[in-house]
Order: sequence, then C-alpha cells, then structure tokens
Amino acid sequence: MESPIENQSGLNEGELIKAQYGDGGLNLKLRWQVYKHAQTPLDIISDVIGKSNIETSDSLLDVGCNDGEFLDTMRMNGHLGKLVGLDVSKSPLEYGNQRQKNHNSDIRYINGSAEELPLSTDSFDTATTLFTLYHVANPEKALKEIRRVVKPNGSVIVSTSGAKNKILHRAFERLIANELNVEPPKIFNSGFTTEIAQRVLPYFFDVKHRIDHLTDMKISTITQMGDYVLSLMSMRTAFAPVPSKDAYSEALDRIGNGLIHTQKNNPELKLIDSIDRTYYICKNNKK
Repeated sequence: MESPIENQSGLNEGELIKAQYGDGGLNLKLRWQVYKHAQTPLDIISDVIGKSNIETSDSLLDVGCNDGEFLDTMRMNGHLGKLVGLDVSKSPLEYGNQRQKNHNSDIRYINGSAEELPLSTDSFDTATTLFTLYHVANPEKALKEIRRVVKPNGSVIVSTSGAKNKILHRAFERLIANELNVEPPKIFNSGFTTEIAQRVLPYFFDVKHRIDHLTDMKISTITQMGDYVLSLMSMRTAFAPVPSKDAYSEALDRIGNGLIHTQKNNPELKLIDSIDRTYYICKNNKK
C-alpha cells in the first residue's frame, strides 16, 4: 500500500517525540487540559473502553503511553490483566514508574519505538494507541507492529484528531508563525488525521466501531483562558525551526495577554474552539 502520510518535518520518530515530549509529559498535560472544557465531554473508560470487547483480565499494551496516566486509570477502574506501556521518550516513563510504585499498581513501562515494538508476536490480548500515530514517521509500520503483537481476534483501539480539531488554536499558531517568520506545526495537522485513519485502518484491522467526539470547548473564565494560553505555549517545539523561548514567549504574550485582557474587560465574552477527535475500536483479523 502506498502511504498517504508524509513526514513533513524531516525528523525521525525519536527526534519528533523528544522535541515535544522530552519534558516529562508536561506539554501533553497542558494540551489536554483544554479538552476538559468541552461542552459535551467524552470519558475514554465509559464511552470507549466500555464499548469494546476488552475484558478486565486481558493483557493490554498502550503504544505511546507518555507517563502512563491512561494505564493507571485503567488499573484504578478495576482492570486486573497485565498492563504495559511503551513510549519512545524516556522522561515521561520515569513519572509513570514512580506513579505505579506509589499506587502499587503493577504496570510495566518500556522505552521503545512504535515502529519496532520490542515485544513478542501474539503477546497481548489488546492494544491501544491514543493520539500517537500522528507523531510517528511511518504510521503504517507502527500499525503492522501492533497487528503483530496483538493476538488474532484481539482488540485494538486507535484514536486521532480530525482536520477541524481546534481550528482557532491552529489560527493562533499561524499568527505566531507569521510574527516569528517560521513554519507553524505540521505534525499535528496532517500526520495521521481522522480522514487518513478512515482510509488506512481497514488495511490492518476490522473496524467495529467509530466514536466521534465532535463538540466545542467554551472558554469563558480567566482560568479557562489561562489553560488555553498554556496550551498554545506547549506548541513551541513543534514550530520549524523551533523559535527560542524568549521570542516565542514574546509573540504569545502579545496574543495571549490580549485574549486575557479582552476577557477581563468583557466578562460575557466566550471564546469557542472546536473539538474533532475520533476513536476506532477494531478487531485484529489477521490469519
């Protein structure tokens, strides 16, 4: 199959992830914080895992686990089977290891690439890869690896963002890029969108359910606006070339402080941004 996916950054997977997530997972947490302001929330445990065929005794691999918060949530919600998280960046895994020790949750974390999983064939009942494949240089290779390590008829859950996810956020990124004469982030826009996943996933799995999270986030308080600005701050290392912290902060201050100032002077003003994310619940139909 000819790949419809272009690694526009020119970086390999390890460099891409290190640039964005070599901070112990802070960028990711700042970015996810704004989704808590969704007008219609989605809970991955009840709304996604609950609709899959995953049993509490199943062994589960999370590819691109970051600091393992999802796995820890699974364990805290009664999942009894083996839980393993893999991430190409080491620093978030240190937080995951410490958390599982604190919670006595018995989760194993592995430093490795999604494109070359250091795991045996047919070694897991199920696998998840949540908002990860748009970071990977060769998503098809990662999907082949996931198909390899998951048992026949096992479950695979893949999630990604659509082209209309955070449209206003993308507009702010373009404003910052114009001010700094750099390229705005591309990896999150075209690496592995919902539109691409819809075409690619059937080559690897039998897609049983598609769960779309299509709503808006309403930013209507100073705290929420602060979360939104911090989310923009988390994108600095995704610009090309990466601007200095000082230059990026100055550009963001001009935009971000303007937003906060406007909010203070107009308390009835609400900033609305879009959420366009999709979860695919699949069956590993390999022979």
